Amino acid sequence: EDSNYDDLDWSRFRLGIKAAIFNDFILHAEMDGDMNDVDEDDWDEFYGRLTDAYIGWSPTNNLTIKALKQSAGFTLDGATSSKKLLTMQRNNLTNNLWFTSEYFTGLLANGEIGRNWSYTAGVFSSDGSDELSHFEASYFTLTSLGYHVIDSSKFDKGLIRVDYVYNDEDVNADTRDFSQVISLVTQWEIGPWGVWTDISAGKDYAEQSDVWGVALMPFYNFNKHIQTVLRYTYL
Repeated sequence: EDSNYDDLDWSRFRLGIKAAIFNDFILHAEMDGDMNDVDEDDWDEFYGRLTDAYIGWSPTNNLTIKALKQSAGFTLDGATSSKKLLTMQRNNLTNNLWFTSEYFTGLLANGEIGRNWSYTAGVFSSDGSDELSHFEASYFTLTSLGYHVIDSSKFDKGLIRVDYVYNDEDVNADTRDFSQVISLVTQWEIGPWGVWTDISAGKDYAEQSDVWGVALMPFYNFNKHIQTVLRYTYL
C-alpha cells in the first residue's frame, strides 16, 4: 500500500591485479566477489572463485603463451569478453555450445602469422574448479584460425574465423556433453554499419543430442555513444 521498498542487486564484482614484469612476462590474478552478501555484512561469503590466475610470456610480438587458469573462448560470443559484448548477455547459440564455466586450467598459445592470419591453440583440464584445477576430469583442446581482411576499401573490419574443440568424454567434466564443437564466425563493419554472424554445431556424447544453430547480429552506430543492435538466433 503506502510502504516503500528499496534494494540493490550486484550482478558482478571482480577484484584483481595484472602486471607486466621483465618486459616479456604478464601476471594476472582475478577473483569473483559476492557483494550481495557483503551488503548484509556477511564477509565470509564474499569470495566466489578465481577467474584468471595465469602467467603469460610474449617472446615475440606474434606469440603469447599463457599457463594456468584462463578463459577458454570459442563461438562468437564465447570468444568475446563480457566487457565487449554488443548485447547485455551472450546469445543462446553460444550458451548451448560454449563451456559456460569459461575459466579452465591449461596451456594456451596465440598470435599472428603475417598480416592476415591469427591463431589460437590450447589444451585444458575439463575440471572447472573454482581455483586451479584438481585434474579430477579429462581434457579438451581448443584451436582457432582467423583470416583478417585488411587493405580493403570495402570494409573497415573483416574477420573470418573457424573455432574447433575436441572434448574428451568424462562424467566429472565441467564442460558440455559434446565430443566436438565447430564454429564459423564472421565480423564485418562498413562505416556505421556492421554485422556479426555465427554458424556452430556440436556432436553429442552421453545423452546429449546433436545441436547446430545460427546467430545473426546486425548493428548500426549512430555515434560513439549510441548503438542499436538486432539479434536473431536459431537452434
